[in-house]
Amino acid sequence: MISITRDKRMLGYESLSSYSNISHFVTTRQGGCSEGNYASFNCTPYSGDEAEKVRRNQTLLMEGMSQTPEELVIPVQTHETNCLLIGDAYLSASTQQRQEMLHGVDALITREPGYCLCISTADCVPVLMYDKKHSAIAAIHAGWRGTVAYIVRDTLLRMEKEFGTSGEDVVACIGPSISLALKWVRKCMKHFRRMVLICLVFLSGKRKPENIISTCGKRTGCKSLLSVCRPARWSLPGYVRIFITTSFSRQGVWALSPDGFCRGS
Repeated sequence: MISITRDKRMLGYESLSSYSNISHFVTTRQGGCSEGNYASFNCTPYSGDEAEKVRRNQTLLMEGMSQTPEELVIPVQTHETNCLLIGDAYLSASTQQRQEMLHGVDALITREPGYCLCISTADCVPVLMYDKKHSAIAAIHAGWRGTVAYIVRDTLLRMEKEFGTSGEDVVACIGPSISLALKWVRKCMKHFRRMVLICLVFLSGKRKPENIISTCGKRTGCKSLLSVCRPARWSLPGYVRIFITTSFSRQGVWALSPDGFCRGS
C-alpha cells in the first residue's frame, strides 16, 4: 500500500490511485485524538468512543482527502450480508431515516458523486470495489460470517442488477485485517474445510488452464490460490481471505489487489 498523507494516517492502493474520478483511503491508528482502546484515529461513531473525539477525527479525515465529501456514509455493521444502495431513496431521506437505513448493513454501493462509502473493521477484512465501466463503487465489511454467507458475491450481483456491473470491469482491493500470528481459531474451521475444496475444484478446471490467478490485472504464474496465499497454519483469517479471493474469481473479477500486510504484524 502507499501513503496518502505525510504522517501515514491514511493509506491507499496503487491500483485505484490511477483513476482520477474516484478517491479512496484506508485509515491507520495514527494521528487522531481518541484515547485508550480507541487511540487514536477512530472515526467510527458506533464503537463506544467519545462522540466529540470521533467528530474531531472525522474532521481530520476529511481534511486529508483530496475533495471534501458530501457525507461520510458509515453503517451499523452486524456481520450479515445486507447491502444498501446509496441512491434516490437514501438521498431523499431525512437524517433520522438515513440512520435507520444504515442499521444492519455490511455493504454499500453507489454511483452518486461526493458520497464516501465507509466500512469499519478491527480484525475483519475490508473490501473496496470499483466498476470502471459504469463508475460505480462498493465498500464491504467481510467478517467470517458474512464471507461464508457470500457477501462479496451478493454485492457484485447487486451491482450487476443496479448498474449492469460485469466482473471483468471491476478492480477489487482487499484491505488490512488481523495478522495470522495473532488469531488462531480451530473451532471455526468446520465452516471453511468445504471452501478449500471449492478453491481447488474451481481453479483446477478448464476455464483458465494456465496461470489462472491474476493480481492487479497481471497473471502470477500460479494455478492455485493456495500457492498465492496459503497461511502457515490452519487459521481463520487466512482462509477468510482465500474465500474472498475465490468469490471474486468465480464472478469474473481478475484485477485484484491484496494489501500486502496484516494488522498486528
